[in-house]
Amino acid sequence: MILPVLATTANAASAGGLGPPNTFVGTGPLGVAQSGQTATLLPNGKVLVAAGGTTNAELYNPATRTFAPTAKMPLAVSGATATLLLSGKVLVAGGVHGFHQVTDAELYSPATGTWAATGAMNVARSGQTATLLPDGQVLVAGGGCNGSGYGCDAGSFEAALRSAELYNPATGTWTKTGSMKDGREDFTATLLKNGQVLAAGGFNNCDDDFCSDINTAELFNPATGTWTQTGSMQGAREQQSATLLPNGEVLVAGGLNEGGFCCSQFEYSTAELYSPATGTWAPTASMAAKHAGQTATLLPNGWVVVAGGGTSVAEIYEPGPGIWVSPGAMSTARTHQTATLLANGRVLVAGGDGPDGRPLSTAEEFLTGNGPLVTVTPGSIAFSGQLVGTVSAAHFYKVTNAGTANLVVTGATVSGKNPGDFRVHTGCAGAPVPPGGTCTVAVRFVPSSTSLRSATVAVSDNAPLGPQGVPVTGFGGGPDAWTPVGPMTTAREHFTATLLPGGKVLMAGGQTVTGGSLASAELYNPATRSFSATGSLNAARSDPAAALLPGGKVLVTGGIDENFAALSSAELYNPATGTWANTTPMNAAGSGLTATPLRNGRVLVAGFGGTTPAEVYNPATATWTNTGPPAVSQGGFLAATLLQSGQVLVAGGGTAAAQLYNPATNAWKATGSMSTARQDAAAALLPDGDVLVTGGATPDGGASLASAELYDPATGKWSTTGSMNDARFGAAATALPDGTVLAAGGCSTCGNQPALSTAEVFNNGFWFPVHSMTEPRVFQTATALPGGSVLAAGGGPTYYAAAASSAEVFTPVLMSLSPASGAAGTKVTVTGSGFYAGETVTLLWDSITVLGRAKTTVTGSFSTTITVPTATAGAHMITAQGRRSFAGTSATFTVTG
Repeated sequence: MILPVLATTANAASAGGLGPPNTFVGTGPLGVAQSGQTATLLPNGKVLVAAGGTTNAELYNPATRTFAPTAKMPLAVSGATATLLLSGKVLVAGGVHGFHQVTDAELYSPATGTWAATGAMNVARSGQTATLLPDGQVLVAGGGCNGSGYGCDAGSFEAALRSAELYNPATGTWTKTGSMKDGREDFTATLLKNGQVLAAGGFNNCDDDFCSDINTAELFNPATGTWTQTGSMQGAREQQSATLLPNGEVLVAGGLNEGGFCCSQFEYSTAELYSPATGTWAPTASMAAKHAGQTATLLPNGWVVVAGGGTSVAEIYEPGPGIWVSPGAMSTARTHQTATLLANGRVLVAGGDGPDGRPLSTAEEFLTGNGPLVTVTPGSIAFSGQLVGTVSAAHFYKVTNAGTANLVVTGATVSGKNPGDFRVHTGCAGAPVPPGGTCTVAVRFVPSSTSLRSATVAVSDNAPLGPQGVPVTGFGGGPDAWTPVGPMTTAREHFTATLLPGGKVLMAGGQTVTGGSLASAELYNPATRSFSATGSLNAARSDPAAALLPGGKVLVTGGIDENFAALSSAELYNPATGTWANTTPMNAAGSGLTATPLRNGRVLVAGFGGTTPAEVYNPATATWTNTGPPAVSQGGFLAATLLQSGQVLVAGGGTAAAQLYNPATNAWKATGSMSTARQDAAAALLPDGDVLVTGGATPDGGASLASAELYDPATGKWSTTGSMNDARFGAAATALPDGTVLAAGGCSTCGNQPALSTAEVFNNGFWFPVHSMTEPRVFQTATALPGGSVLAAGGGPTYYAAAASSAEVFTPVLMSLSPASGAAGTKVTVTGSGFYAGETVTLLWDSITVLGRAKTTVTGSFSTTITVPTATAGAHMITAQGRRSFAGTSATFTVTG
């Protein structure tokens, strides 16, 4: 027989003005909705659509682009296979009828438009494959064995079929052939150029609702009737597509993995290539979207168009460069539809399940032909923090014409939520971009406000899906706002962060997920706002303690190892060499300890719990000495604060108790108790010498706390102060240069609820909300940097979630006076920072009298001189107010005489 000749891409242009190439256009509908049907291109160029859960069968006429009924099938089935025989007849076999697989097989004759029964299969099947072999026989393999939903056995046990059989058109009979090594259903079978058949992946079994897909593959040899295993795919998958490429390789794309128990399946966007020459698989580029139950059609030019599979998205794979390109999308999402390459080079897509899961009667054609197609790289642009009032350096994305005709760009646009915060420039519109050519688009970030800013930058062109662009994001920096930096080289939580003398910050240990201790360490460089790896600890440690020693080295001690055992070992980090050296271990093991540098150069380590004494490390002798016995009983996860007197206040540990350590006597004494028992509270020393203790949780894993209290060293008593706006456990509190305290992150409901991204500042007994962090964090670190900003790093998005590698910096509004006191007429230098760049700052005396104005630099800082007006002796307030940011800060000037 003579099969139809397919048009080439060059002459398969969008005929009849139906639309531009590489887009879909609707056709007449099917007579009845169908899903899981078959579609077969007949020798006369028409397409037979049948076995879609109905006895109705239809013929599609490409000339009229309409469907017409043909003879009905004897039996309504779905999930069958259809094979065009060398005789021109169509063999439809198996499938599901009335919730049961069948052995029935039918032959459709295009010449008479009728169906006739042929021999029945030996085994009832659905979800099988059917492959026309070079000798004209049809290989049918695998599938399921029971359509009731309960598989081959009683209950919830199911196994896919391993058996295979051959249909002989000359005799109309089926003969068993060799069985596959693995049972397979909803898999792919591909006839290779050497005549063998590659079977790959598929559903394998369910064992009491625990279902498994497989990644194995095997080859059928028609000469011997046997199967042999070949290389396995990169991942287990079913309902994927498989396409024989012109070079003989097989492209497998998409699909899904049952993923284990019941309904935990996940879909794939990945793709891989099978090489018959080596029998191995290699990954290729991933698709832009996930597809499962999709179609894949080899076009005359060697490209593959993948469509549907739970989406309306279509994608084209170009084997030469090994890339995926996006053409136009279908009119609706489809799954388990059919796709048929027509004689005119177009692709007919029909039926399938729609977005609501119901069968569709609609159909459409994919228009092949010469036309531009666009890829953009990278797929998105993320700017780091950028101070409001400044312009970032340009970031670029590349526009590539992956099509077969010139790409004509008419301009660039910015749209979305914050289009005014981004500037775009392109030379793409200067001349048409030829096939294979590229041009670039430059984007700059010009934030108009703090917080996340987003938009879409695109070029308008004559390709499908135009305008072509990428999402762009950036964080506007400014007063009391957070901007991203980094990220860290390793995701971590429950780690230490220590400010080194040179201004860098050492991150050490921690864990990636609960229980997974880390030995790695890294350094944050404020100058570059980036992290770099440094030497690893000798022992992995989660929840260690760290302290900066007088010589610049860092002591890290205790913590929990990979086996969840508390550690007594200790080690020293040398910034000069970036290496760690073991030092004398502690006398006791512990985790969640505190390490407080004392004024005599030694380090107090506390929090061992119970009656175990705290210890003091002496860097000069590398020795540990126990302190006197504790004055009160406290658990671990204490709050320890070095007081102005040189003593150390230790509070909480699951109790309300507090005690003082005196380095001079190496002894403890009890002091006043807090009003609330706390564990893992945050503490900060205030300028007046008081200690703020806030948040934490009630003992034994109780509720998170919002309350705060102040300790007065002069009286040894506690007093309640304003509560935070959010209860916080696992948060951080950092003293700022202006005497306020920043509290950020933690969790209020510490189950699987999200951690907090909120932040607030304590000032004179009250908490004031400031901008939230860019993401939620619990068990992160917070480090005061030189200049007054605060680095928050790591932590998890929930109490139980894996840690993050992200980091961000908080910029407070600060001001200082020099001198801070003097008589009327004194010239005072006022220095401020943390404002928008290029904004005018007004300076006020006691919030009323304007002393002067200053314009900030590109860093948001200013320095100016004012003259103290005539005023009564005593304290007066000088305030700086940003005209654009409305940010304000103040400092006290004391008038003398």
